[in-house]
Amino acid sequence: MFRNSYGSPGQSYFAIMSSPEPIAHGHLDQGSFILYKNSIPLVMDSGIEGYFDSSTSWHISSYSHACLQFATRQTAMPENKSGAINLSAGTYSLERGWVDVPRNSRVLDVKLSEEADSITIEINNPEEQGKHIRHVTYVKQADLYVIRDTVENFTGLVQFNLLVAAQRTEAEGSRLLSEGVYGVDLETIFLCPVQSIQVEKGRSTPFFDSGDTDKDVSLMDYIRAVADAKDGFLTILYPKERGQRKLQVKTDQAGSISLQAGDHCYRLEISSERYGVKLYQTVHQGEGKQ
Repeated sequence: MFRNSYGSPGQSYFAIMSSPEPIAHGHLDQGSFILYKNSIPLVMDSGIEGYFDSSTSWHISSYSHACLQFATRQTAMPENKSGAINLSAGTYSLERGWVDVPRNSRVLDVKLSEEADSITIEINNPEEQGKHIRHVTYVKQADLYVIRDTVENFTGLVQFNLLVAAQRTEAEGSRLLSEGVYGVDLETIFLCPVQSIQVEKGRSTPFFDSGDTDKDVSLMDYIRAVADAKDGFLTILYPKERGQRKLQVKTDQAGSISLQAGDHCYRLEISSERYGVKLYQTVHQGEGKQ
């Protein structure tokens, strides 16, 4: 859990799910996260509407959480054995070609400082060989999140899910701008090669005005990016107040990535320590490392 400006209206809040043992609520959400800017929800999960209707498998599945999913190898669909009280994700993800994450994962590393916080989580592919390492670095001064998803021992496709409490999302290449509520928006930028990016509407429990006529649900924007497992994902999330400048991203011929969030400038490098990233704050008289 990362916080900034705690207790103030401008609070930022980020929480990521990792449990070494299965827990009671049963949602398949290891590695998923939620994010608030100015105490306003931007990235959420879908919640649960009830355990007695057809929406339950949707809400429990990894497909409705901000998870990374492996492409399935299964060719025959297992029987969905959900009963009257439905506590199962069923085959919702499998029917769409993706594996639900397991019910447990392992935290590899946590670092907390005045300038930046980070966490690294390992999640196994429950279907066969392969593991996913999710590393998140939060840069406090710029209110900037860098997510690096590394996949090992797996050949095939992986899917990155992001659930945004937005009234609309517009895509321009690998950059997406989601218009949230109460004047807070989210920029999402994929820096590694992706094969496709889609945005679809998906239901959640009612927690914001999504502009839909059905007030019993909210409709979030579900961003789904697909990439080759060998490339993984390098993703920037930039929550910002409406009217703020876009995040500026430049990549030079040597592959060095420069980021500018407002007045804050950084150089981003992939860490040689396998899973993390390194951010160097660039200033007029030199550079300071974060």
